[in-house]
Amino acid sequence: MGIPLTISRGTGISALNLKLNYDSALLDVTSFVATASGILADFNVATGSLALSKSTEFTADAGPLTVGYFSATVPDDAVYTSKHLVRISDLQVFDDSVETLAVPSVVDSAIHVAAFAGDANASRSYNSPDTTLTLRQSTDRIDGLTLYPLADPAIISDVTFDSAVLANDATDGSALSASAALASMEVPATTR
Repeated sequence: MGIPLTISRGTGISALNLKLNYDSALLDVTSFVATASGILADFNVATGSLALSKSTEFTADAGPLTVGYFSATVPDDAVYTSKHLVRISDLQVFDDSVETLAVPSVVDSAIHVAAFAGDANASRSYNSPDTTLTLRQSTDRIDGLTLYPLADPAIISDVTFDSAVLANDATDGSALSASAALASMEVPATTR
């Protein structure tokens, strides 16, 4: 998988262009793979520019469409717990009409933290303090993670990806069952 690129709708859309902006000291984006059927992708690694096109609309299905994934890794020398904004700029979206008209569009951003999902105590491993901190978050006994200042704790602790830090995040992604969580979530094993 990788970093998903999702648009709010694929109906009536036949092309889009954008630029992906990120801190290369914390993220190394190497490619883009289109997953939606028939979409052609041209990604320039050096500039972060991406062009997607299809001879017909991207999809006939209503609703959001994940058009593909950016493949990326965190460099070995990235400072652990550092964060940065991954944002899209220069967005152009075009309809599937004969004239190929521009469609009004809004970009979104994401926060990337150079840390392992579930490592609430920033130890670079999964251990019982991760469980304790996550459980405290789930019961509102703490409202942040000291070692991840100004970052929403859900970015680190919500290992079930349900948009909330709940008790099952402590048991699914911490030292209690780290190996099972890693297998089901495809989170890489710690290497440092």
